[in-house]
Amino acid sequence: MSNCEQTNIELRDRFEEMLKAGKVSFKFTKKDKTTRLAIGTLHPDYLPRQNLNEQELAAQQAKAAQSRIDNPFLIRYWDLGVGGFRAVDVLSLQEEPEVAE
Repeated sequence: MSNCEQTNIELRDRFEEMLKAGKVSFKFTKKDKTTRLAIGTLHPDYLPRQNLNEQELAAQQAKAAQSRIDNPFLIRYWDLGVGGFRAVDVLSLQEEPEVAE
């Protein structure tokens, strides 16, 4: 593994831990090349309650796992501004993510 790959993995892991800990503000380049500022989280206190049966839960987990295989730098998060799940490629981040209030 190259130093660049290791740095990208560390960035992904650090960003994911920040999202799990609370609200995070970050700026990234979307696929259409526009810039977007987002506030996201993976903290359970901010996620919507979902009443999923076992089959629905398994389907969601399989989709998330496949996304990670397709792109190991893609992170799904809850977008607090949009009120829905979104995904961001950590390689598209324009600056260091920050803890949001």
